[in-house]
Amino acid sequence: MFTLLATDLDGTLVGDDTALQELNESLEASINAKNLKLVYVTGRSPELFEELRSSKGLIRPDALITAVGSEIYIDGNRMAYWPTINSWDIPSVTKVLSEFKVLERQPESEQRDYKISYFYEGSLDSISKIQQKLGSSYEVIYSGNKYLDILPAGINKGSAIEFLYNYWQVPMTSVIACGDSENDIAMLSRYKAIVVGNANERLREWCSDNKNLDIYQAKGSYALGIIEGLKHFGTLG
Repeated sequence: MFTLLATDLDGTLVGDDTALQELNESLEASINAKNLKLVYVTGRSPELFEELRSSKGLIRPDALITAVGSEIYIDGNRMAYWPTINSWDIPSVTKVLSEFKVLERQPESEQRDYKISYFYEGSLDSISKIQQKLGSSYEVIYSGNKYLDILPAGINKGSAIEFLYNYWQVPMTSVIACGDSENDIAMLSRYKAIVVGNANERLREWCSDNKNLDIYQAKGSYALGIIEGLKHFGTLG
């Protein structure tokens, strides 16, 4: 069975070093047998991804999706044809967000061509107001009760994966996505999905409201949950 495995990093793949090593060995065997394409999907910038890869011994992926889906890299090279958008006005977005004094701008490394990021810890009412003020041309993603990202409408982890499976001519039914928080919903809702056991409360609530046989809620946490889910879907023996 061929699989395109797309997994979030922090809190999903990473968190249990022993389980990560076990999973790495299985994934490398599948990659070498050409039964698997591995895609990391993260909110991190490429610079912060490299720090994590080095510290945790992550195996090299076939593709890297960064900045919550707004950038795609293969062999270290950024894909020139992603994203395709009609409208993206950074000054207008920044002006709207400046009205919300509770927001703290993230470091410049996390401000990307098609992503504007802030820290925010507070009521979801403010998130709703930001979305209303920005309108339908923008995607407002809030996760972990801390991370606020603004992207062009339709650009997210799920749509970036769609670009890749079309690029590689892989069937959509071969995709398995893994995640632990709300910014993973855009991919967990579109493909076979593994929700790791340590998923945050808001993602668990989303799962309860969206019962689906293609969404597997693992009991194990971090990489152990991914291993459990891959066995459930028949990808690992």
